[in-house]
Order: sequence, then structure tokens, then C-alpha cells
Amino acid sequence: MNLILLGAPGAGKGTQAEVISNELNIPTISTGNMLRAAVKAGTEYGLKAKAAMDAGDLVSDDIVIGILKDRITEPDAQNGFILDGFPRTVPQAEALDAMGVQIDKVVDMYESLGVDRLATWTYRGGYGTVVAAKDPIELWDNIGRNYKRVLNKEGK
Repeated sequence: MNLILLGAPGAGKGTQAEVISNELNIPTISTGNMLRAAVKAGTEYGLKAKAAMDAGDLVSDDIVIGILKDRITEPDAQNGFILDGFPRTVPQAEALDAMGVQIDKVVDMYESLGVDRLATWTYRGGYGTVVAAKDPIELWDNIGRNYKRVLNKEGK
């Protein structure tokens, strides 16, 4: 089973992913963890990601997509996986679709999001940069709306 957890930062995606992962015995593929692992392993995409992060830039969609392609072919992901933090952009969503990855369920955690939970949360911009999220709900609305548009266009 392949799942995507959607939700604003602080919505509890990571917490729920851990529970689901243990129950279904499938890995959680977190964008951040995936990037760190690729950098540590010194893969082609990992070196590119490290260069972007060291420069204080966001890691490009092409690099993130490349790392994801590599990650979902690993043996532990052959019976399914949970995507946490991917896709974040329309090009990432379109690339996932173009890869032919069958997504069995998209869980939108936005509806259960408590604004009070986000009251003390900060949004991480570039590598090593922390800025206060002025409106985390608006931030999520933009990300979620774009991804849902891709899903709806594809009839999923």
C-alpha cells in the first residue's frame, strides 16, 4: 500500500506515519530524512542536495524527485511506503504521477489540524534558516491546493 500524508507543518503527519508504518510494516519516506540519507551516502543527488543546502538554497524539485526515485526502489519499499513531505510542489506531484507510482490513499490531515498546535511552531525556510510562520494555515492552503489540483486533474 502506498500512502501520502498531506497536512500543514505541525499537523502530525510524522506522528501518524510512525503508527501506520509500524502497523503495515512499510517505511515512512520523509523528504528531510531522505535528503539527509542521500547526502550521507554521497550519492549523485545527495552531493547536489548538499551543495544547495550548503549555499543556503532550497533543494530543487529535480534533485528531490531523483532522490525519491532512488528511494522507492529500495527493498524495504517494495510492499509499499508512506510519503511524508512529498510532494510539496506541483512539479513533484506531476513527477510522481509520471513515474507510474500507484497511490492507494491520500490522507489529508488538514481537517484535524488545530490552530493552537501551530501557535508555537516555526517554519524552516532554507537550510539552517528558521523564520516565524506568519500564517501557517495560508502556507498549507497553497501547498495543499496545488497538490489536490494535480490529483483532481488526473482523476484520482
